[in-house]
Amino acid sequence: ETGRLTDRRIELDESEIARVDAELQHLQELLPGRPTVSITYFVPDERKAGGAYQMIHGTVKRIDAVNGVLLLTDQRTIPITDIFDVSIEP
Repeated sequence: ETGRLTDRRIELDESEIARVDAELQHLQELLPGRPTVSITYFVPDERKAGGAYQMIHGTVKRIDAVNGVLLLTDQRTIPITDIFDVSIEP
């Protein structure tokens, strides 16, 4: 267990948070067209401090601001607070 490496969560500064928020706002506008995105987000480790960053590709179903999650059409959910980067694919 101690040999398994984990990454520390990168704390975004205000400009980076604004960048992610702007991408999510743009994504919200494109939702009727079911946009495809690449999302890099932090996945906390279940057993020790830290975690890992994962990149996934998928089609966004909706952004649930009340529960703070982004829902994909394949039933995956990503906590908005864990999102590091969003790229809307053409």
